[in-house]
Amino acid sequence: MAIGWDLYERTGSALALGMVGLLQFAPVILLFLPAGQLADRHDRRRMMALSLLVWIAGSASMTLGSLWSADGGALWIYVGAGINSAAMTLNRPARDSVLPRIVPADSVRQVLVDELKYYTYTMTEAGRVTFAADAGYHDDCVMALALMMKRAFGHFEARSVQSRYPYN
Repeated sequence: MAIGWDLYERTGSALALGMVGLLQFAPVILLFLPAGQLADRHDRRRMMALSLLVWIAGSASMTLGSLWSADGGALWIYVGAGINSAAMTLNRPARDSVLPRIVPADSVRQVLVDELKYYTYTMTEAGRVTFAADAGYHDDCVMALALMMKRAFGHFEARSVQSRYPYN
């Protein structure tokens, strides 16, 4: 989102904004199946390391191109956005398959459940959950995962007012 916004401010073109979206989305469609195959057939740690190096290269191309380019670096932003999307797509299956091998499932579950101690949530009449964390605690992605785990294990309790989540 930030890349698209930056490019739109540089060019003022909605087409440029759409092109960035396309260049970020196309590698996902083209690489998600091969990425899983690569993660299954090759060393996942090496695959993660290589994809992170590619990710760094994509970020560097966007940064350097936008700083040094006379036209605002639109071409470099396109190239970097596509490279970063491809790197993230290739990184994801390897990264997701490594965590369960490192941390026992019960430990992950307990950590996620413990995360809920630091969050406030509200459930609307329509059943939508909104949540927030006190300063210094984890982000909303962790909270969403923790709520999903809580619900999956039957401990989710709907409330219509904002409150601390009860654990026991």
